[in-house]
Amino acid sequence: MNYVANEKQFGDGPSLASSLKVQEEVLTKLNIKINKGDLRLIDRLGELSGRSRSSILVQLISIILNDFLRTMFEEDKDTAAVMALYADAKIGLNYRSRGGWTEIIFGDPDSLEVEFYWSDERKRRKESSGFSLQHDELERRIEELEKKHRGRSEK
Repeated sequence: MNYVANEKQFGDGPSLASSLKVQEEVLTKLNIKINKGDLRLIDRLGELSGRSRSSILVQLISIILNDFLRTMFEEDKDTAAVMALYADAKIGLNYRSRGGWTEIIFGDPDSLEVEFYWSDERKRRKESSGFSLQHDELERRIEELEKKHRGRSEK
């Protein structure tokens, strides 16, 4: 007996395997200096929670970055948006993805506010009134990083 699958029932989206695939991009290791007393505290937290030192540090860094980005958003929404969008792009998320830095500061990634940063309206605003000096400096640094990265990948 032969079985035939009705392919219309499977949809056009990505397969389950590809949607659950772990990113193959190499994660950057960070070398950080931690006070011995703080390290003992982190190790004790690890003992009590059953978590590794590494996972506790990753969570602490995430909390710090989250707080930093939210504060930046309150002071300069445009600069925070550029930072969040760049960070999301670096981890393979686009501006409409869930679970990224953009969602942390804007809430709904499908909002018109997020859409503005990918629109022609943003380009027109930059050419006319412009953005803050901090925003322009961040964009300049991101462009430099991207040029360096392209230069390395071309070699």
